[in-house]
This record gives sequence, structure tokens and C-alpha cells, in this order.
Amino acid sequence: MSINVIGSFKTELLEALSNVMAQAVITLLGYVDE
Repeated sequence: MSINVIGSFKTELLEALSNVMAQAVITLLGYVDE
């Protein structure tokens, strides 16, 4: 495995993680609103 592959994998992982976090926050806010 080259450093390039690991680097892009980490980036993909971070993006997926922040997407999940944002979705969770939006869901929680919507839940609190009601």
C-alpha cells in the first residue's frame, strides 16, 4: 500500500464520518423541533 492510497482512504473515511455526523445533527434538531 502506498501512502497515496492510505491518504485518500483517510479522506474518504473523514468525509463519510462528517456526512453521518451532519445527518445525525439534522435528525436530532428535527426531533427537538417537534
